[in-house]
Amino acid sequence: MAYIGAAVLIEKASLDKIPPNVVRVSREEALQMQLETIYNWKPQIDIWPLRYGPMVLSALAGISTITIMNRCRNIVKLKTYGRFSMFLPTVFFPSLFCPLLHNQYVMPRILLNEDCPVCTQTRAMILQCVSSVFYPLILSPIGSFYYAMVGGSYNVPPLERKYLPELLKLWWTMVYKLRTNIKTLLGINAIIVSGLTYLEAKSFYNIQEKIYQDDKRFQEKLDLSYD
Repeated sequence: MAYIGAAVLIEKASLDKIPPNVVRVSREEALQMQLETIYNWKPQIDIWPLRYGPMVLSALAGISTITIMNRCRNIVKLKTYGRFSMFLPTVFFPSLFCPLLHNQYVMPRILLNEDCPVCTQTRAMILQCVSSVFYPLILSPIGSFYYAMVGGSYNVPPLERKYLPELLKLWWTMVYKLRTNIKTLLGINAIIVSGLTYLEAKSFYNIQEKIYQDDKRFQEKLDLSYD
């Protein structure tokens, strides 16, 4: 397959169906062209989901991970003990990597029209929910168990392999207590990222349509000048 286009008018076609008067570019070049078009597009309000959507997802991940971390800490009665040490791996990393994953595995699918809309939205929801909910559900209890054991705020067995069954049981008890929070956070993350992905695709298709119309008018004027 090859990509053909100019500005953002890029299409994917098999090699035997490429017209002779087009410029062939690689996938990476096509993606870079699309990103440059978005970056330079005026007015910016037309493409705000593409420019600022990942920031929204980062903030959403931060809120979700902080909620889970605080609930886990409250269950083992940690209060403020070890809060900052837990913040970096539990909250900061998901908030950082969530938009990076979206830009790497979702945005190119939109800009190059590689997947169906439902497939792209599903991919975005999975990445968001894993980063914002499931990841902290693993790390927050582990950090909480460690600081509860060190600080003596809760009866936690030592973090050793021979105590793994007891630790898993304690982890499941904690997760079960968070079931309402988990359902709520999964629902909020899924709805927001699905809607945002839809808006990203819609805004991109809108600027494609505008460039197509501008190009069409230019060609009509060019044809008239040669008549």
